[in-house]
Amino acid sequence: MEQRSPRAGLTYALDESRKTVARLSYARFAGQLDSGSVGYMNPASSAGAAIYRWIDLNSDHFAQANESR
Repeated sequence: MEQRSPRAGLTYALDESRKTVARLSYARFAGQLDSGSVGYMNPASSAGAAIYRWIDLNSDHFAQANESR
């Protein structure tokens, strides 16, 4: 479950020219999600594989154009 936390901020000009300001801020950050939840909610999280078959004619472990099936 996602946890939302409050955030607040305040800026106050101390002089008429607004060159001197006082700032106040408060924040709480959301809790970290566990990997199971992230994997379940993320549609791009599933692993995939691509298999390219070729006959390695010169045994260099790299596919060249003339070695394709």
